[in-house]
Amino acid sequence: MLIQPSTYDIDLALAERSLAEYTRQAWHIVEPGSPYSHNWHIDAVSEHLEYVSLGEIQNLIINFPPRCMKSLLTCVMWPTWTWRGGWPRSMRG
Repeated sequence: MLIQPSTYDIDLALAERSLAEYTRQAWHIVEPGSPYSHNWHIDAVSEHLEYVSLGEIQNLIINFPPRCMKSLLTCVMWPTWTWRGGWPRSMRG
């Protein structure tokens, strides 16, 4: 008998594999009064930060206009994503 994963389990698995997805899911906690608006730059920064976690990027400069989530992504979302085990698949034991 196959057990179907719950929506919670699916969301958790997606958030563990993608910093961008983790950011989407955690947004209402970090910025409860602001709607989340996903755009290409969140995917781009998230992917680069995942490569930093892998050690494939040593130095990273992020240049975007103000209010584009640079600080939230790098100082809030990325550290909490890595601390709770959201490492890219190849880093997992």
